Amino acid sequence: WELLPRPPWGKRRFHAAVVDSTGRLLVAGGEDAHGVTYNDAWSFDGSSWQRLDDFPQQTLPDAAVGTESGALVIFQDGTIMELSPRGWEHEGHAPENIDVTSCAMVGESLHVGTRQGAV
Repeated sequence: WELLPRPPWGKRRFHAAVVDSTGRLLVAGGEDAHGVTYNDAWSFDGSSWQRLDDFPQQTLPDAAVGTESGALVIFQDGTIMELSPRGWEHEGHAPENIDVTSCAMVGESLHVGTRQGAV
C-alpha cells in the first residue's frame, strides 16, 4: 500500500466519481457534512490532483460516467452535461419523468439505469 496525496478539499458526499479511459479519477459536485453543495470538478492521475472547469451549477449529480475520450458525463435533474477538454457542454435532456440512477458506456453507446428500469 502507498499513501496517496489527499485531495485539496474536505470530506464530501453525494458527488460523482468515475474513472475515465486514461485511468484518471474524475470527481465532481457533492456536498459537505453541513449541506454546502459544490460545483467543482477535479482529476487525479495517481500522483496529483488537478482542478478542472467548475460545473455550471452547484449540484448533487444523479449519475455519472467516464467516456473513452476521457470526458465526464453527468446526469442532473434530467439534464445531461459533458466535461471535455473544451469545458462543460450541454448534451441534452433525459426523457421526462425518467429518474436516472446509474449509467455506463458500452462502446460508444450510453446505457442508463432508472428507477423505472433500463433505458
